[in-house]
Amino acid sequence: MAICLTCRSTQKYDYCQVCGNERKCRFKGTTKAICEQCANRREPCLTCGQIRLIRRRMEDGQAMCWSCVDPIIETCTQCRKDLIVNGRVNNSPYCPTCYPRQPASFRGCRRCGHHEHLRQSRLCDRCEADDKINLLFPQPLIDSDPRIGPLRTACLKADPERVLSTFRYKTTVALLQRLLSATGQLDHAAVDEAGTEAKTRAVRAFLVEYGLLPQRDEILARFETWIARAADTIPVLRERHAFIQFARWRHLRVLRQQESQVRTVQADSRRRELKDVINFLKWVSKHGEALASATQGHVDRWIAKDPISRRLIHPFLAWARRNHYCTRLAVPAIPRSQLNVAGADETDRLRLLTMILETISLDPRTRLAAALVLLYGIRTNRIVQLQIKDFSMVGGIVFISLGSQPLALPAAVGDIASLALATRGATRMFGSVEDHKWLIPGTRSGYPLAPASLALRLKSLGILPSHARAGALASLSGQLPPVILARLTGLEISAAIRWSNAVSASNARYAGLITSPHNPNPEDAPITGSIETLT
Repeated sequence: MAICLTCRSTQKYDYCQVCGNERKCRFKGTTKAICEQCANRREPCLTCGQIRLIRRRMEDGQAMCWSCVDPIIETCTQCRKDLIVNGRVNNSPYCPTCYPRQPASFRGCRRCGHHEHLRQSRLCDRCEADDKINLLFPQPLIDSDPRIGPLRTACLKADPERVLSTFRYKTTVALLQRLLSATGQLDHAAVDEAGTEAKTRAVRAFLVEYGLLPQRDEILARFETWIARAADTIPVLRERHAFIQFARWRHLRVLRQQESQVRTVQADSRRRELKDVINFLKWVSKHGEALASATQGHVDRWIAKDPISRRLIHPFLAWARRNHYCTRLAVPAIPRSQLNVAGADETDRLRLLTMILETISLDPRTRLAAALVLLYGIRTNRIVQLQIKDFSMVGGIVFISLGSQPLALPAAVGDIASLALATRGATRMFGSVEDHKWLIPGTRSGYPLAPASLALRLKSLGILPSHARAGALASLSGQLPPVILARLTGLEISAAIRWSNAVSASNARYAGLITSPHNPNPEDAPITGSIETLT
């Protein structure tokens, strides 16, 4: 039977027994299959003396390795930069960035025939991704668990470039394969035993996304595990038990009872308080005392080194006194500092808001978040908690529920909000999904974007969230009563009153300055705009 050279070359593909890659191999179909690269004889390099693959030979036959041969650098035909030549089209050089974009570099996939830039296996991205997915989810595994079938179907429909980029993380893919093929029951405990939280985060989110694991509050679970580990560092057994009881009563009980998921900032603040408690107990033990015999002098000496942060032990000492773990010990209160109303002024916020409204290429969710910070001083941790149900439209006007009363957004910001509601895709393992709850979904199933990540997005646009928030709240506090401000923006009424008092005090000092002998003409004072100017 006749066979052409192309098909003959295709039949030579096998898995190399040396490197494990599927390439054109010698001795195909045998245990000695080896690709051309591995079969090339390694010789000592003339320059470095190392035994390596040979790239070029001198006129006398001596070999030079790839590291010692100077790369061919020419001016790229397309970008006109002096770079390494990756390929030539009609004898014209192209760099590694421009050559893959040339149609002349495209080839037909040896399986589906699609004409594009092929992989090393001479397959297109789609065929290469399908092969890897089928190896990850073989048919016997699907037959053993019917839930894996829809999971493989979803991966086969995902973007091939995203799938192939995921397979570059070999440790993560190997962990997923090991968990799926395990004979025991797949649950969160099995994932916890497989590795640390950082190593298992992507795999756990992927399994939760497609229903192989139940939804779990990961931040709460990690916080509970951290309490058990931290308690082991307390040297005295009785104080260790007291610490665990206090943590369960003050922190875990409250977090479990709240309806919403635990936020990272909540766990971090509570973890910081418990760390101070552990450090205090260790400090007392180091000075030859126990918690039961600690005196007020010990507490005063402990707090004297850092009066601001170390006073966080006050709730623990009050609880320990009520439960007879120690005597009455007091922590002096720190007077609350005055609010700083010197944030971004009206001019800066107007400039930034104009830039946000005109830059339509930005993600609409980031644009909406920037507008909320600049106009109403909303914190980033509150913005990421926004859900679809917090938005409504009445008479062509978009309303957002930040407090007890809905807030009508300006027309330009309302248009951005409509775009943000229409584009809520989230990048996950093996592809992107459409979230049906959060306005800005995160990379983990069931969780929104982290506030720190949103803050980085805003800073990349030149918006400092804390600085912009102070300016916006200072402007609003000078125009609205504290009750109205709290109802519309979700600000606590006590915080709204503090902002109003701080702005009033600042304006009083400012009025004193402009009427002082140094400025006898008050009309020369600068006039600040209002929030209406921005909207």
